[in-house]
Amino acid sequence: MVGTDSTDTVAIACELQYIQGKGNLGIVLHTLRHPDGKTSLLVEKRVPNGNRQEIAVCLELCRRTQAQAWSPASPLPAVQKVVSCHSYTAVFMPHYAVIGRRRRKAGRYGCRLAKALLNLDHCNLPLAPTNATLQELKESFGFVLARRRCLRHPGYMAIHAKTIGLCLKSLPLLRRLPVVISHNDLHSKNVCLSRHGKHTRIIFIDLGMIALNYAGADLRHVLRKSTTKQYWKRVYTSALKRYSEGMHCDPRLISLAAHCYALLRWLKSCRADIEKGETHQQINAKLLQATRLHQSGCLLLQELRSS
Repeated sequence: MVGTDSTDTVAIACELQYIQGKGNLGIVLHTLRHPDGKTSLLVEKRVPNGNRQEIAVCLELCRRTQAQAWSPASPLPAVQKVVSCHSYTAVFMPHYAVIGRRRRKAGRYGCRLAKALLNLDHCNLPLAPTNATLQELKESFGFVLARRRCLRHPGYMAIHAKTIGLCLKSLPLLRRLPVVISHNDLHSKNVCLSRHGKHTRIIFIDLGMIALNYAGADLRHVLRKSTTKQYWKRVYTSALKRYSEGMHCDPRLISLAAHCYALLRWLKSCRADIEKGETHQQINAKLLQATRLHQSGCLLLQELRSS
């Protein structure tokens, strides 16, 4: 991990030496100079005050960090300070290295990812009892009705109808799964590494969509990539096996949940491309992958119903 968990960094945060860059999502990377001459990177995320869920989670993480009540196995970042402003809340945390594309063994990475997801459910965060599954289904309906371009795209409307049908048919089975703390926005840039000597653990950042959800929802980002690349197929296989064993659930049921959420996220990505006026080749490539996911999801549903 680049930076420090010491509370001294917070005292220096008000005396910033220089700002390295500012992203378009309210991310500011500060370079801080400590009294001993060492420098560290501190990330400031500006969370809109309307996102009460993320602010509440960050306040709890800040309290645990200052009280040194932090578990080494926790996959959530250490928060050093939370400052309320007029239009946003600034959250200061150490800079964690993004995993990126350099991974040697797919099986090992899949097991580490599954272990981090299992530990996420034991963090005991103050989360509101919401049903993320129904929210995503309502969002999918709402976006289609509000975007006329989607209605004019026959390929999108066809996979949209099939996806909604698969999700609605799968809901009775998904209710057998335990409800766990889910990140709900995992992708490559939100999965980071924290190194403490020889020990390495995975850290999940960007907690804007964290909520209670059915087990298996966070595996969708690996499943989506597994449709085109052999490496991610091995990652998904190892992660699914390790995660289902930890949850004591049927891996087919976990996989069905991942398929439903992956399809809903594909629809969201396709909607964005259609609204931006992307080329038919780009849109059709995503629709093709969504069709593959739908076919494999239907096979899983048939197997579970027959068993």
